[in-house]
Amino acid sequence: IKQMKLFSTEIVVLLAALASASAFTTSPTFLTPNVASDLRRTEVVVHMAGFGGGGGMGGSKKGKKGSKKKSGGGGGPAPLKPKAQWDRYVNLKKSTGVSVGVRVANDGQEEKGEWSEVGRVKTEGDISTEVAVVMQRGLIAEHAKRLFPLQFLPKDKVEWASLDGEEWTLIDKNEFKGEPGMEKKIGFQGKPDVGTGFYCHYQDGKLVDRYDEGKTLSK
Repeated sequence: IKQMKLFSTEIVVLLAALASASAFTTSPTFLTPNVASDLRRTEVVVHMAGFGGGGGMGGSKKGKKGSKKKSGGGGGPAPLKPKAQWDRYVNLKKSTGVSVGVRVANDGQEEKGEWSEVGRVKTEGDISTEVAVVMQRGLIAEHAKRLFPLQFLPKDKVEWASLDGEEWTLIDKNEFKGEPGMEKKIGFQGKPDVGTGFYCHYQDGKLVDRYDEGKTLSK
């Protein structure tokens, strides 16, 4: 009887030891070096995703491929930059600015929106106003939505025009085409937007409107 009790006790102890060992193998504290290393690498990737390393939680290959396409690696021209075209507008001192406008023209819409003046364009040499508008139409449309966010919604389709006297002349983006390099001979200056600071100037500590000379926008 004593021997049977001792044998039973040994079985109980052995089962307890096995259960304890099983718990150790599933506890994070006792992970093998390879598994722990994999977890550390995963943690580093997650924390660095917000710093531009991979462009977010997606794979880094997707982020690199997308940035390459955006930089103009495809067939289309690279988008123009607002500041660069504004500087070119200012530097075209011998040219006269022509007012340009935008209106909403969504598909299936019976009546199109009213024209809204967004800014002015300048050209050099024999480049036409129409070409300047078409080449910079993205900047013009973006600024229209910036100036009039309730009138021009993000998904709205728009049309462009130039102001001839008191009449707006529609410009067909499919009719006029620009050539590479022409962007350096044209410029766009938008109407100042105090909310974002686009096309705004400071003079003597005041925010002034260079679009309408001498007009003070704010103190």
